[in-house]
Amino acid sequence: MSSGKRIVFDTSILVGAVLKPRSVPAKALSWAWEVAEVVVSAQTLDELRVVLGRDRLDAFRARDARESFFEFYRAMTVLVPASEAVAACRDPKDDKFLSLAVSAGASLLVSSDDDLLTLGRYREVAILRPKQFVELCE
Repeated sequence: MSSGKRIVFDTSILVGAVLKPRSVPAKALSWAWEVAEVVVSAQTLDELRVVLGRDRLDAFRARDARESFFEFYRAMTVLVPASEAVAACRDPKDDKFLSLAVSAGASLLVSSDDDLLTLGRYREVAILRPKQFVELCE
């Protein structure tokens, strides 16, 4: 169900959600699908696919479970072109999440990455930890 709001999740939250299905990141993602549209870009999906494919994650969750999560996530999200270039994060690799959020008109970016969290807000986009988002929803 969507209320017209859009939310972006960074890769670290999604990896946490797939590795620990009962975790706060998983709960945050579940809540997001209830209250908003979760948006992705080609760049954020590519990063997620690469990270979930890393062999070192085999010790935590089977590869087929991670691949299934990726396919489910891709099907449950809205693909938006990240048309607005952003260079605001102290780690330039994280600018793709800000670019997506701005391009999609998202109101929220959920992250556990200190390079994003230190911003607190970027333009109209609030940047929250998954726990903060879950607390807002409950």
